[in-house]
Amino acid sequence: ANTTLFVVGPIEFRDAAEKVKQYFSCSPEINQPNSIQRFKMPRNRAREITMDRELSNVQMFIGKLVPRLGLKKGLDMELLVDIMGNNISDAILNKEPISYSRWATSSNEKIGGSIITYATFGPKNYIRVKELIREEMRKVSEGDISEDTFKSVLRKKRKEFVLNYSTTMQKAKLLRTFWKDYSVYDVNPYWECLEHVKFEDVRATGMRHVTLNNLTELCLGRPVK
Repeated sequence: ANTTLFVVGPIEFRDAAEKVKQYFSCSPEINQPNSIQRFKMPRNRAREITMDRELSNVQMFIGKLVPRLGLKKGLDMELLVDIMGNNISDAILNKEPISYSRWATSSNEKIGGSIITYATFGPKNYIRVKELIREEMRKVSEGDISEDTFKSVLRKKRKEFVLNYSTTMQKAKLLRTFWKDYSVYDVNPYWECLEHVKFEDVRATGMRHVTLNNLTELCLGRPVK
């Protein structure tokens, strides 16, 4: 009476209902819902959104949508965003200690991907944190990344892939990630791709997909603008 089932794919409602009924001891009443239309990725556009909250610190996300990438190019993007995250952390923590927490991440969903940066800071540091994050993104967009940083990030990712997936539960989570971002079958050639990833390809990925145009910014808190 309170179960909702999502069915995805080219199957008629009557056929799906008959298959579902095979798993019940009674004959459940199954009502036909409205079909869900195919999702369309929205376009990037420049916008700044502030959600007014009485918080001691501001949380800021800056990012944009990118096309869905396959395994090889998706791995290039992963490494690129790791490099950018390291550079942002160095800029707003080590060189100017004005952020309490920060990271950068990428997604590569089946319908499309995204690049997102995050930082937490005091309200008065809003303008400076934003400037530094955009500066690091600009450098990436112009191919200005360090090959030494690339090698360091690559070594770390290889090490994590070997050490972080030793238990059954960790392997299950890994397969879930590959199902979401690539394909479960890509888990096998992933290590080989890690072995052959090139600095020039990662650099080119940044120049192709990272720009300062049409970024979306979301702030939680009360930044001083």
